[in-house]
Amino acid sequence: MPTPIVRTSIVLLGVILLIGTRWAMGQTDPPDNAKGVSRKELTSISLAGEIDGISGRVLRQHQTTIEPGGAIPLHDHVDRPEIIFVFAGRLVDHQGSASKEYVAGESYAVGKSTRHWLENKGAEPAVFIATSIIKQP
Repeated sequence: MPTPIVRTSIVLLGVILLIGTRWAMGQTDPPDNAKGVSRKELTSISLAGEIDGISGRVLRQHQTTIEPGGAIPLHDHVDRPEIIFVFAGRLVDHQGSASKEYVAGESYAVGKSTRHWLENKGAEPAVFIATSIIKQP
């Protein structure tokens, strides 16, 4: 049976490895509030007259800029699927313990079961265009 000093050393080593791994991977915790974020509505169209059986929904497009060091807090996309196109800079998308960086010219989809947060770890603003279907306000 390990001595108390050995057990304490093992626990301490595990904590150091966990912290070191998170630091090496560049992962941080999501912020509580948006930081360095601006958003501009581009256009929208009611889908009621466009697609049969889809009343009460709007197809919306907006442009979001996240300044260097800025972030959008953890949120979900229940009832709001979205496609994100990175127009400029670098955007890091965090979903659970996985993170992926997207650069200008790349796009990705976020479905109804997605919970994620976004951040800009780059030196220039990250600008993306989001196209989503939302409930009509």
